[in-house]
Amino acid sequence: MSPRQRFYLIGQSCVGAAIANAVINGAIGWGITRGGPLFPMWRLPGVAVDLVATAFGVTFGTCVCMAIQVPWDLGRGKITPVSVSPGLAAVLARFPRGVLYRALGLGALSVAVFALPVVAALAALGWGAMEREPYIVLKAALSAFQGAIVTPFLVLAALGDVARRGAPG
Repeated sequence: MSPRQRFYLIGQSCVGAAIANAVINGAIGWGITRGGPLFPMWRLPGVAVDLVATAFGVTFGTCVCMAIQVPWDLGRGKITPVSVSPGLAAVLARFPRGVLYRALGLGALSVAVFALPVVAALAALGWGAMEREPYIVLKAALSAFQGAIVTPFLVLAALGDVARRGAPG
């Protein structure tokens, strides 16, 4: 992998995605918790529902954005096709085809992988509500962690989509 490809996948798609998701979701958390010092755990709106929506939304939004961004960056020469190991290629081949199916399917999987363990831990702790500031930090941190993990894979999947369509790059 070239230095340019490493920067795109690690610097921009991992670190950059973490920062972007933390800022976006921290701001959303700030907005939805305005007006009260506590955010209820099991109500609508509430911590559990919002974390589930965040986990789904981070992956869904990233799938859609990468379907647009990657071909554009490929056409501008910002990224070139990336060779991946046979094992990673097999994982990527299992991703749903089509942007909407991929976004919905992987968004649902992200709920199980990222949100449910956090919600289960909060439930096990017996929390009925969270203070505003810790909730904003939790939402921002969870989305940053998730964005850093899923974005490079979604970039590779989008590169694969471009290659299957036979587009330039």
